[in-house]
Amino acid sequence: SPFSTASFRRCFIADVLCSMPKIFPDLQYTLCIYISGHYWVVDENEWQRDNRLHDFYSCGTGNPLYLNLQVLLGLLPFHIRFMQCLRAYIDTGLTRHLFNMLKYLLSICVTALATAMKSFDPATNHWLGCLWVGTGIVATIYSFYWDVVMDWGLGNADAKQFLLREELYFTPVTYYLAILCDLLMRLGWALVISPEQPYLQQHFVLMLGVIELVRRCMWAIFRVEWESIRNNAMSLRKLKQQQQNQTQFVSSPSRLEREGSMSSSVGSMAAVVNVAHTAQKPPPHHHQQRHSKESHLHFSQAQMHLMNSTSDLALDT
Repeated sequence: SPFSTASFRRCFIADVLCSMPKIFPDLQYTLCIYISGHYWVVDENEWQRDNRLHDFYSCGTGNPLYLNLQVLLGLLPFHIRFMQCLRAYIDTGLTRHLFNMLKYLLSICVTALATAMKSFDPATNHWLGCLWVGTGIVATIYSFYWDVVMDWGLGNADAKQFLLREELYFTPVTYYLAILCDLLMRLGWALVISPEQPYLQQHFVLMLGVIELVRRCMWAIFRVEWESIRNNAMSLRKLKQQQQNQTQFVSSPSRLEREGSMSSSVGSMAAVVNVAHTAQKPPPHHHQQRHSKESHLHFSQAQMHLMNSTSDLALDT
C-alpha cells in the first residue's frame, strides 16, 4: 500500500504487526551484531582490550544512525497500516477510512514522542513527557473505541443484548468480558509501542508486550467473526437484489413482446376497417342481379322501339 488494494487479509496481518512493533528493532539489533561481529563478545572489558573491529556501542542507541533506523523500523507497522487506510479511502471514498488513519497517526505520534524524550535535554523532556502521556491516553481511548465499535461491530444500544449486536456467534457474557479485557489490556499499550520511554523497566514492558499479544489474539477472533457476518449480509443483499431484478424482468414485457403486441393491435385495427368497408359495399351477387335487370329493361325498350318503327313504315305504305 498504497500501490495495491488494501484487502482484508493484508490489513489483518498489518494490524497484528502493530501489536509487535519491537520485532523490527530486535531484528535490526540481531543483524547488526552478527554483521559487525559483536556476537563474539563475552565481556565489555574484554572487547575493549581486544579491539578487533570497531566501537562496541555501534549496535546501540549511542549510534545516531542505529537509533534513527530503530525508530523508523518501530514506526513501520503503523506506517503500513496508515497507507492501507489511505488506499482504501481512495478506492471507496468512505470517510471511516480517514478516521482509521487518524488512529494510526496517533500511534505514530506516541512512538515518535517516546523516542524524542531521550534525544533532548531534561528541561525539554518534561514537556515532551506530558505531551507523550496526553497523546498516549487519547490514542488508547480512541483505539479501544475502534476495537469495540468498528472492528467488532459492537456498541449498538438498540440491540436485543445491550451494547452488542443482533447476530452473535458466542454467548453475550463472552462479549462483555471481551470488552472489559480489551479495555484493561489497552492500558499498557502505549508503553509497549514506545521504544525509549523512561518510566518503566524493560522487563516490565516485556510483560506488557505479552499481554498485548494475548489481547491481539482475542481481537483477531472477534474481528474475523464480524467480517464473516458482514460478508454474509452483503451476499444476502446481492442475492435479494438479483431475485428482484429477475422478478421485474419476468413481469415486464420485453421489447420484442411489446413490438409483437403493437403489430397485433395494428393488424386487428386493419381487419376492423376492412370489415367496415366491406359492409358498406353491396354484395357481389346483388350487384350482378341489378346489372342483369338493367340489361333486360334496355332490351325490352329496344324491342318496343323497333316495333313502333315497323308500324310507322306500314302506315306509310
